[in-house]
Amino acid sequence: MRTLACVAGLTACLAAAGLAPAFADDELSRKTEDRLAHLPHPASRLGIDDIQKLRTRLAVCWDVPAELRNRSEATVTIRISLNVDGSLAVPPVVTNHSQHPLFAKAAESAIRAVRKCAPFTFLPTAAYDQWKIIEVNFDPHEMMR
Repeated sequence: MRTLACVAGLTACLAAAGLAPAFADDELSRKTEDRLAHLPHPASRLGIDDIQKLRTRLAVCWDVPAELRNRSEATVTIRISLNVDGSLAVPPVVTNHSQHPLFAKAAESAIRAVRKCAPFTFLPTAAYDQWKIIEVNFDPHEMMR
């Protein structure tokens, strides 16, 4: 059995599979192809496995200060801008703020984790447009699970 990974050129894919419909050249077929043409190729999407790898890697690199463990009040959101090779394009940036007394300490530790983990070479280059800028929530309660 052949797996065909096409988005555009629906008629050509059907023909290649030996399933060309009798109406291959009619208006409905052209409209269907036009609607599908803008969709990204499956290989150019960031998969759930890639996201989980990133989350796991950051959790391993994050040395959560003892006073923050299992506390969600000091959740930090970090914007990570990456080059196509997975290296940091610019330094990571904290995008949220909190009056919590431990927030600054949490933010510093999250930024250190991103720097320590980079480069993220496992991210698929075909999906670079989807991961060139990522925002990650560093929640001590969630990431320590």
